[in-house]
Amino acid sequence: MRRVSVPRLRRPSASSTRQPSRALASRAGRCDPVVEGVYGPAEAADALPLAPAPSLATWKLGNIYLQFNQYQTALASRHKAMEKKPDLGQAYRDLGKLYMKTDDNQRALADFTKVAQLAPDEPSIHYLLAQIYRKLGKTTEVEQEMALFQKLKQDRDKRQILPELTEQDE
Repeated sequence: MRRVSVPRLRRPSASSTRQPSRALASRAGRCDPVVEGVYGPAEAADALPLAPAPSLATWKLGNIYLQFNQYQTALASRHKAMEKKPDLGQAYRDLGKLYMKTDDNQRALADFTKVAQLAPDEPSIHYLLAQIYRKLGKTTEVEQEMALFQKLKQDRDKRQILPELTEQDE
C-alpha cells in the first residue's frame, strides 16, 4: 500500500476558528490507515464531525487513542462506535484486543466470541480465541480453535492461489 505524505494538522487554539481538514475526515471515514500513522488523537477527534461514516471514523479514532496508550479513551471511542453500528465486527475484535492488553480476559473472550458469530469463516478471530483460551487455561478450547484457525487459513490460502494457477494454464 502506498503511503501518502500529508502535512500534519496543528491543534487549533481556543481563539482560532480554523476547521479540521475535510481530507482528514474523509480518510477517517474510509478507515484509511494513513490517518493513524500521520495524525494524533487531537487532530483526528477534531475531524470526526466531518467524516462521511461517523461510526467507522469513531472506531478508527479508538485505534489512534490506543496507539497513544490512552486506554480509557480508546474504550469509550470503541463503545460509541458499536452503539452506532452494532454489527461492526472489527470494533469488537479491537475491543477484545484492548481487553487482552489490560488483562480483562473474560471481556476479551466475550468480544472475540461475538466476532466469531459475526464472521465465523475469518481465521484470525479463531487465533485470537485460542490466545485468550490459553490465558484462561482452557487447553481443550485452545486445541479446537487452533485446529479451526489452521483449516480456515489453509482454505483461504487455496482460494488465493487457485485464480493464479488458472490464469497460467490459459
